[in-house]
Amino acid sequence: MDPRTPVRSPPTEDRVPKRVCVNLLGIFNSSEKRDQLQSKFVSNEITRLQNQRLLARCHKQPHPFFRFEDTSEEEPFTCEIDDNSPSLTSQLEAHARQKNATEVLKDLRGLMEKFSNTIPPFDFKRFDLPSDEPFRIYEMTSGSYVHFGIKQNLEEPPAPHGPVMWLNIGIYMVHINLGNVALPKYLTIFGQQVCTGRTFVIGIYLGDFPIETIGNEILQPLVAELQDLQCHEISFNQRQFRFGVHSVIVDPIANSLVTCTTWPNSMYGCSKCKCRTKFEAPTNTTIYPRMINAELRDDDDFRFCVMTEHHLVTPVLQESGIRLISQFTIDYKYTVCLGVMKKLIDLWIAGELQYRLNNDAISAIDVELMALAASRPSEFRAAPKLLEAVSLWTAYDYRQFLLYYGPIVLRHHLPKPYYVHFLHLNLGIRIALDPQNYEDINYYICGQLIQVFVTNFAKYYGPERVDYNIHNLLHLEDVVRRYTCLEKVSGFSFDTCIENTNVLMRRIITEPDFQLTEVAELISQNQAKTKGKAIINNVISVVEPDNCYAMPNGFAQIKYVGFDELGKVALFGHRFNQGISLTIIPTARQNIYEVYDLSSMEKFYPEQVISKGILFHHKGRRYAMALLSF
Repeated sequence: MDPRTPVRSPPTEDRVPKRVCVNLLGIFNSSEKRDQLQSKFVSNEITRLQNQRLLARCHKQPHPFFRFEDTSEEEPFTCEIDDNSPSLTSQLEAHARQKNATEVLKDLRGLMEKFSNTIPPFDFKRFDLPSDEPFRIYEMTSGSYVHFGIKQNLEEPPAPHGPVMWLNIGIYMVHINLGNVALPKYLTIFGQQVCTGRTFVIGIYLGDFPIETIGNEILQPLVAELQDLQCHEISFNQRQFRFGVHSVIVDPIANSLVTCTTWPNSMYGCSKCKCRTKFEAPTNTTIYPRMINAELRDDDDFRFCVMTEHHLVTPVLQESGIRLISQFTIDYKYTVCLGVMKKLIDLWIAGELQYRLNNDAISAIDVELMALAASRPSEFRAAPKLLEAVSLWTAYDYRQFLLYYGPIVLRHHLPKPYYVHFLHLNLGIRIALDPQNYEDINYYICGQLIQVFVTNFAKYYGPERVDYNIHNLLHLEDVVRRYTCLEKVSGFSFDTCIENTNVLMRRIITEPDFQLTEVAELISQNQAKTKGKAIINNVISVVEPDNCYAMPNGFAQIKYVGFDELGKVALFGHRFNQGISLTIIPTARQNIYEVYDLSSMEKFYPEQVISKGILFHHKGRRYAMALLSF
């Protein structure tokens, strides 16, 4: 026997062995703890079996920047107490970072204390950002993450908004390809303070997405800060406020990343219901049902991973107290604008003959779009783009065409059944975006219009084209009922932050010396300068084309602002007589009307203004509609 080898004596009740091997896999699989720990910890063996099952049942190959890795060859994690081995604290910390087993490790402390009386307290707040530090960079498994934080970007809310301050967090994953240049992949996390409308950057991850748990690794600093903010009150000038999360907005890919669930094109990819999709191998497409014929998901089912086919691992975001179903919203910027509207235009340009627009029709529509540019209000960022340049369209261009331009320019060019079908989507989304839509009947009308659109989409364009974006329309009614307006949970309010961030991220490729640290410094400086500068525009204009307003009795053009006989501020202008409604529900407030015959000079009051309107001049006719919030 080697004299250096210590002699191991059998353990007794009063003696603890010098070297104790605690196999966590054995503890987790024990019959006593299995039911309690199964939902919190995923062992190597369970992960391997889940990956095999998901790879067998998923319809498509994994996303190009998200691939599953088999971890079956890894050895089970073992904690060893030895004079020459790493400390138990360091091993627990490493295991927590690798497996996201924070709660489990807390429970295991009681089991391990019998082997040692000197276990120091484990630090679960290593991601706290000091108040004097503008940002912090963390090295991840396959990239780097810079965390700017939330607290230092919050502002004192106005007094009328009460004692509760809500934070609206938008989460986006942006993957950009410009030509043959391989730009980096990055996930950006933005925040918006609801009561002020100010948006800011919370964090940016730059790197690859090689494993299904990378989302947990990225979100750990955010979760740690959310837990701290929810446990303490926030003080502004001797006023105390409580912190809460209003909603989380995600695109479909980011939703799968941060919730650790399957991709939208998988068999159980819908994040709102438990529907099962159908895979068409010849066309390599995933077909979703055109009706909600499956049970809806709820927060409790998601928390306990009831439907294992939908879950990969337990998401760390669950520890923040955020409800991952009811508080999560798929951004309509991606599903409706970049999804449904883009698909429709592509079908009209290059689809089948019965609904395809010929070259003459496309040219005529482009001419009409250019003519409508003269009537656009100042709230519109840019003139409408042409169909011939549809490859250059952004989500904003698809939104404008859906809500404003499309019903006018398609009226005499698209076959009538397809045009009426498009109007169902137009009116349904306009009702969902109405900021003053507070009646249940409007929610019901919105849901019915969307339901008819999805059902007829399969009839007109083929059931094989009902994809994730088309199916997700069926869940918009629930979102509108919860938040009263779809614009409150929209990614368009983050566009300025997104554009500024994208410009800086592109410099990482074009300038070799420009690194993530320089990006973080510029963003931090910009956010410090823009803090407290929210702009509110509520000016009534008397200059065309910004002098059209929606009144209780129709649309009116305001000519000047004055005072009435009692010295009260009054608006003077002409009211239009409303004619034909382009949509199929004449009583809907968000209809588009063909108007004519201005009345004589009338008097209005500012409190009568429902919203700003738009008056388009098109081929000798005038069309009026309400301007939706931006």
